[in-house]
Amino acid sequence: NQAVRELLELPQGNAFRENVLELLISWRVTMEINNILETEDREVFMTLSQTYQEWKEATKQEGIEQGLEQGLERGLERGLERGKLEAKLESIPRLLALGLSVEQIAQALDLNLEQVRQAARE
Repeated sequence: NQAVRELLELPQGNAFRENVLELLISWRVTMEINNILETEDREVFMTLSQTYQEWKEATKQEGIEQGLEQGLERGLERGLERGKLEAKLESIPRLLALGLSVEQIAQALDLNLEQVRQAARE
């Protein structure tokens, strides 16, 4: 129990502290799942309870942040791609008015013929 208290007194971000806490939390979860606690273990278990909750919340928050970041990146990429495609499609009537053929426009804008034909009809 004293060792756990000393460990918790180390500054957050300390690599040793983080590694040992991860092991202790893993042990705590295993003990909780298997419901195997001796009296001595219960004291350590209680000391780790707050740390476990903090770790659990931090891990959850980290997952949420990563998910949001990935979602934002994907959304931006899709938005940029859609914007580029829309700009290409909007330019088709002007290019046709200049006398370019559907085939020339498709090649120049890197679009398939059906996309160019459909944009020309709209």
